[in-house]
Amino acid sequence: MKVLQLIHGLNTGGAETLVKEYALRLDREAFDVTVLCYERCDSPYEGMLRDAGIPVIYVCDDLAFNGRKSCFVKLIHHFARYVLVKRYIKKINPDILHLHLLLSGYVRYAKPDRKTKLFYTQHFQTERWKANHPEDIRHMAWLLQNYDTQLIALTEPMRRELNALFHRTDTVILNNGIPLDQYESRVSKSEMKRRCGIPEQSFVVGHVGRFDTVKNHEFLVRVFDEIQKRERDAWLLLIGSGPLEASIKKRLAELGLQNRAVLLRNRTDICDLLHAMDVFVFPSFSEGLGISVIEAQAACVPCLVSTGTPARAGISNHIAYLPLSEPPEKWAEQALRATKSGEPWSYDHIEDWDIRTIIKKLEAYYLEKAGNRGGGDENREQDR
Repeated sequence: MKVLQLIHGLNTGGAETLVKEYALRLDREAFDVTVLCYERCDSPYEGMLRDAGIPVIYVCDDLAFNGRKSCFVKLIHHFARYVLVKRYIKKINPDILHLHLLLSGYVRYAKPDRKTKLFYTQHFQTERWKANHPEDIRHMAWLLQNYDTQLIALTEPMRRELNALFHRTDTVILNNGIPLDQYESRVSKSEMKRRCGIPEQSFVVGHVGRFDTVKNHEFLVRVFDEIQKRERDAWLLLIGSGPLEASIKKRLAELGLQNRAVLLRNRTDICDLLHAMDVFVFPSFSEGLGISVIEAQAACVPCLVSTGTPARAGISNHIAYLPLSEPPEKWAEQALRATKSGEPWSYDHIEDWDIRTIIKKLEAYYLEKAGNRGGGDENREQDR
């Protein structure tokens, strides 16, 4: 069965990591997987996939005038990407086309074979989708009308919201799985700090996430500034990359914190790096789930997160929620308090997040849909 995973790129965000896991773990005897990307980014995932024999295609590699940045070239590239995505979808002719993030317009333009089954995973809050990307929602509504399409939500509230938005009843929930077996500490906390260039006795505030507005790094830096005033040997460990990386570095320098911060880009050893952290602070404006929070708890790192993070992400007794209306001083006090709890760790069905379980469910969904390939209403309109 040919499966095409369609996503913007392969940076180390939550959606991209999930696509990488899907591609690597789907049963090779049953599924022939290809990953199609809209753009290139500096990511270690490409090498991991290629080493495993999984084709990774970047449509941007086929663009004319690559390297030029004039407005005219940008306009040409905008339309050329639609043509190239269509070309690859037609060439691969997948049984399953699984799209992620804001790419429904590309799939609509491509008009895959009518027998192709579509899957769409919603990775962020539906309200943000409605407020910022109404055109993408219109394209998705068209796909739902014209193709056999399965919507996938990350949480029960998201499932209800998607059903209401598209007048459906069949949206399913599929957790963003993680490799649970890899989160047991294989090295000591002091050793991981040393590997990161951080003194072993330091108090480490950690965060994993792309440098993007929604992740609220600017507020995180202000919280760390307050922590550093209370804990003089505090360090900040940021893991990720993105468009706001330079501005956050500048902000750290303005506060005189540049020598107390370590920025690591696009790492594949997150499981180990989490063990260097004493507390995980996650002040996002909104999250579809916040898989980094799940990972931190799996690594036994106390978490302080914003109320923009769904309650579903709270799988342990060592997580606290604070609204962003609270000042950085309150966040700093709470972060320090979180590390002083002597309560033993306990989890709420952490096994539900095992990627091996999630993959088996996904395979079942794919096989159920693909078993119906060839059905459908042959009189459906192809544009409207």
